[in-house]
Amino acid sequence: MAKLTENSNSFSEKVTPDFNSMIKILFWNSMGFFFFNFMVPYVTGQLMDASGTQLGFMFSAFTIGAIISTPLVGYFTDRSSKKNLVLFGSIGRGISYIWMYITILFRSLIGFTGSMLFLGMSVGVFWPPFNALVSEKSNKENRSTAFGKSYGKMGIGNLVGACIGVPIFVVIDNFFPGLEFIQYSPLLLYAISNFYAGIYFSKNVDEDLTYDRFLNSEVESLPQQNMEKLSNSEEDVKEFLKSEPLKEPFFKNMPKGLAFGLLLMILGMFFANMNESMAYPFLQAYLTANIQDNATIIMLIYFPSGILTLIISPKIGELCDKINLPLGVALSSFLGALTTFFLIRTDSEILFSLLLIIDSTLATAGGLILQNVMSRVNKTNRGKLFGLQGWLGRLGGVLGPIIGGLAWDKFGTQSPFIISIFVELALIPIFILTLKTLEPVMEEKISKK
Repeated sequence: MAKLTENSNSFSEKVTPDFNSMIKILFWNSMGFFFFNFMVPYVTGQLMDASGTQLGFMFSAFTIGAIISTPLVGYFTDRSSKKNLVLFGSIGRGISYIWMYITILFRSLIGFTGSMLFLGMSVGVFWPPFNALVSEKSNKENRSTAFGKSYGKMGIGNLVGACIGVPIFVVIDNFFPGLEFIQYSPLLLYAISNFYAGIYFSKNVDEDLTYDRFLNSEVESLPQQNMEKLSNSEEDVKEFLKSEPLKEPFFKNMPKGLAFGLLLMILGMFFANMNESMAYPFLQAYLTANIQDNATIIMLIYFPSGILTLIISPKIGELCDKINLPLGVALSSFLGALTTFFLIRTDSEILFSLLLIIDSTLATAGGLILQNVMSRVNKTNRGKLFGLQGWLGRLGGVLGPIIGGLAWDKFGTQSPFIISIFVELALIPIFILTLKTLEPVMEEKISKK
């Protein structure tokens, strides 16, 4: 067990002893992410001949599934076993991959849409309790780093899974076309990895061990003279542990300032999710229509941005913990809009890939900052807050692909990205006002930087 030391900078001493075991689930869960994200537009567009509007509805089915499950899961996260919810979400993902594999063999657009819906429901079950656990098991001053470490595990899992699935896909696509039962067989492997992930998580994580409790046990073991030298964050936890958490319903007696701040946050997440889902599903179709139509080359263009950003997420998280949060949000949104502008102005495969890496890095930084903020609002209701954020935010994720698909069909291949640029710029004042409004009423205060 890590020992508490005066003013320690070691990340291992800013989380619970089982934190690293907990985030290992993401390695196994994420093995199919890159393959899946590449496969969906390819399968629907090439095998099932879906239009831009149908592709938009396909991605909306995933989001609708998450909307169905997220609000209930957010409520139960604070009242039941978080481990069991994460287990159910992981197993659900595995089932959805098997479902996808079967519908691909039968080339059933309706069946594939059903599998996307079920996958969205499983994802909605998985993330609120997992994010709540990450928050509970980490120090507030290292929260972005903690979420970044989680993303890093996803990146490594992405890399390993892609190294297995991509060669199978490429070899079959180029030398044995038509053998779809082999070409998409990695989906079965990813299903097994998700089953294993859920079981591993259930056996190796102590959901009752929070960072506050771990820190308190370490504080009590220190000599009296060392207790007087604790850092401010550790002293805050010590004082917090002297009193019982508030038990009244969180949303019933919410202060007006907090209610307004959360409303702004939810509004911002709504438009942020709409913006991301408006453009992302059409990146591959845009590449095919304007730059490169070879499936293997397109996959190679995608590969760095889909994995590299996640692998370096721990470093991105460390940076986010050190900068002023409103400034970080403003910069990530402005530079993200600028990157999207250059993305649709290039016809170079290499430059397109580099811009995708930059865009993905900026999006990750913005996401880590917002997760950090949401985790600080109220300690005892994190599940409800993450669930509410995810649910209402995903409503934007339903509209985004539909708007993007209609724009694609009516106004051309650049239109979803042009709309996305203006939406991202409009998010800057919304998120800055959100942070300024929430800062005075947060239970875990933001340190001045």
